[in-house]
Amino acid sequence: MNKLILFVAALSLAFGANAGKTWTDKLEDWSIYIDNGVVYIHSGSMPAGCSHDRAQIDTSSTIKSETNQRDIYSFALMSYASGKDLYIVTDESESPCFVYGVKNKKY
Repeated sequence: MNKLILFVAALSLAFGANAGKTWTDKLEDWSIYIDNGVVYIHSGSMPAGCSHDRAQIDTSSTIKSETNQRDIYSFALMSYASGKDLYIVTDESESPCFVYGVKNKKY
């Protein structure tokens, strides 16, 4: 479990250097759901550029790392099930918003 958290956090930090990709503030009253086979994280405190107050976890992508996206999904689902806070990495210049990293602590 700790290895998964470390892996996701380290991978997420690597994306922090990319222009446009930023950590969100803590997501308020967030949820995770699947709609037509697509996994979404929904929150009213999602960045303004994310339409419908949601960001997509692309679990079937051939462009993004499929394994990384499934790890992000697993981490987000575990965080939701245990009632933990969630912070995500998004790129507000994209539409729809995609999740590039997750963590459940501010630092």
